[in-house]
This record gives sequence, C-alpha cells and structure tokens, in this order.
Amino acid sequence: MKSYQIVLLVVLLSVAGAAGIMAASKRTRRFDDQITLRKDDKVPYGYYVLHRMLPAAFPQATFTYSKNDPASWAYDTDETKNVFFFNARYLDPTDEELESIAALAAAGNDVFFVCNNPSAQLEAFFGVSTVYTEGQFSNQQADDSPRVQLTTPVFAAQNFTYPGRAYYTPLTIDTPNKVLPLGRINNTVYFVGGQVGKGKMYLHTAPLLLSNYFLLYRNNAHYLSALAGLMSKDVKEIVWSDYYLLNTNRNYKEPSWLGVLWKYEAFRWGLGLIAVAALLYLILNSQRKQRPLPVPQPVVNDSLEYVSTIGSLYYHQGDGANLVAKMKQHLSEGLRTRYFIDLNAAGNDAAALIAQKTGYPLPDVQDLLYHLNANLPPARVDEADLQQVYHRLQKFYKHTH
Repeated sequence: MKSYQIVLLVVLLSVAGAAGIMAASKRTRRFDDQITLRKDDKVPYGYYVLHRMLPAAFPQATFTYSKNDPASWAYDTDETKNVFFFNARYLDPTDEELESIAALAAAGNDVFFVCNNPSAQLEAFFGVSTVYTEGQFSNQQADDSPRVQLTTPVFAAQNFTYPGRAYYTPLTIDTPNKVLPLGRINNTVYFVGGQVGKGKMYLHTAPLLLSNYFLLYRNNAHYLSALAGLMSKDVKEIVWSDYYLLNTNRNYKEPSWLGVLWKYEAFRWGLGLIAVAALLYLILNSQRKQRPLPVPQPVVNDSLEYVSTIGSLYYHQGDGANLVAKMKQHLSEGLRTRYFIDLNAAGNDAAALIAQKTGYPLPDVQDLLYHLNANLPPARVDEADLQQVYHRLQKFYKHTH
C-alpha cells in the first residue's frame, strides 16, 4: 500500500471513529428490562444477587445447583432441614414431580416456588386461583413501583417498594385452612405458604421481588432476610433448581456469544470500523499488482562455443589432423541426434544412408566423407587441406539446415 493510501485510510477511520464516539455520547443509556431470573445474570431482573445472598444468609449450609427433573433426585425421605428453591416464569410441574417435591417437604424440608404464572396443578395443590392482569406476561405491565407488604402475624409489618416493574400474579385463596397469605402487592395477595407434613411449601408469584434491582434498592435486602426467617436456622443444604426455568420457558434461548457481544455499542462500532477498513483496503488495492517479469536471455549454445574454442586451439597449434577429427566428431554427433545415423556403425553404407535421409547428393556425401577420413590422424594436414574439408562441411550444413 502506498504512503498516501495509508494516510487516507487513517484519516477516514479517525473521522468515522470520532463520529461514532460523538453519536454514542449523545445517547442516553438504555435500561435493560429483560427478565431472565437466572442466577448468573447481573441485569436488573436477573438473580445474581439472590444467588450470592442466600449462601451468606445460611453460612453453615451447602449450596447445590441442579438442572435435573426433581422426580429423579436421590434425596431420602428422612433428610430434613433442607431448602429447595424452584423458579421460572411459568412453573408447571407434572403430577409425579409435584408428588416428589411434596414428599421432600413432608419429610421436614422447606420448598419455595417462585414464578409469575403457576400451572393449574400448582394452584390446585396450594388451594388458590390466579387473577390475571393485563400485560402480566409481557414487558408492558402497567403496574410498576409496587407497594409490597409482608403480612402479620407471620411477619412483623414491613413495607417495601422500588421504582421497577411489579410483574406479579394476584392470588385468591380458595382453601383458607390450607395456606396463609404472607405478602401483598397493592393490597392483593401474591405470596402464600402452608404446612405440608413436617415441612412447609411456599408459592411466591412476584419473581421480580427477588431480582437484583429490587434487592439492591435502598434497604430491600431486609425482604430476603424476612423470607429467610421462615426457614429453619440450622439449614443443612440449599438446592437451587433451574429445571423449570430452562425446560418450561419455551421462549428462553441460551444466548450466543455473538448475541451477547452485539448488545454492547462499543462492539458494534468496532465491528463496523473493521468492515469499513476492510472495504477501503479492497478499494485502494483493487488494482492488480505483479512483480516485473524478467526478460529471458537467449540460450547460449555451450557446445558450439566449446567446439569453436577447441578448433581455434588446434588451428593455432598447426594440428590440422586433430581439428579434422573434431569436425568429423561434430558431424557424427549431429547425424546421430537428428537423423539417427551411427556413422561408425554404418560402415560402407554410411554415404548412401546419409544421402537417403538428408537428401544431399550421394557423390557430394562420398566426397565429404573421403576428405574427412583422408585427413584424420596420423595424416599431415596443411591449411589448404583443412580449408577443403571445412568448405565441404559448410556446404553440407547449409543444405541440411
């Protein structure tokens, strides 16, 4: 790339980068309102803070994460003082799963169901029915900045709020002797619980009250402390299950790494600048470039040069016989490679064979061979004899070439 092209590319990229920074600086930061309920998500409506605070609330307990079907869990019915936490937008355990979970509670464990939309089986189990509100399952629910109240006598009267979404399902208790109302949002029940055997089971239909946004707002961490007070102080194990979150929420998809990066404006600008740079490089270097082709030098006939050198040496030394021998050798080599005539093997038929294949007159061929053979060593060859041999050879070569 030429120097002026590099300068032009740098200038264009600088201008584009400056424009991107200015455009980004003018934009207000967008609130990420996606509801994930996942333990590793640090978005406002993720459960990262809850996932970190639960082990801190029960330092003596072990923490276990599971994505398996609860019906396949290998917990003995005599295991007690464990907490099982299930969360999802739509929580729909099968009859077999619900029976297995209820057996865990009956053995002396606590079970928490946290969801926005409980299934009909779950409602029937708790003896409640849901009262759906407009926009309940979308990001358009109008009821925000909820007024949350944990009710007596289970709790001391406590009130909470935050400037985020409510996203809850009001409950109507159909079987009062089965569950108690434990919490209200805007004076409607969202949180119930009851005794099951030796343990307890709870249904919490306001999942965002356990989100990062809610728990980190002002003193709302006390809300989690109040819920933790419902459980035994000597909890042995906390089991967090995302089985229903990952398998029942049909709209959930594991985000790809590119999708995650694409959410960041800086990444989008960087990728755009790379694309612009690549395009400019292609435009500026679209002209075909090729190194100069070397001019081929004519092939030097080394054999001819060698013969000339040796011939000159014999001529200046006055050794005419050896020079004639070299001439005959050169002629023999040419006849062999071009006409496939072996001069030595042909013997007396050599002249006729040469005349037949070259078209040179037979008397002239015979004359040429006579002078060649007559002037071979040990004959004494003077300059006149040498010239006669030479002229006859040149005449033959002119005819055959």
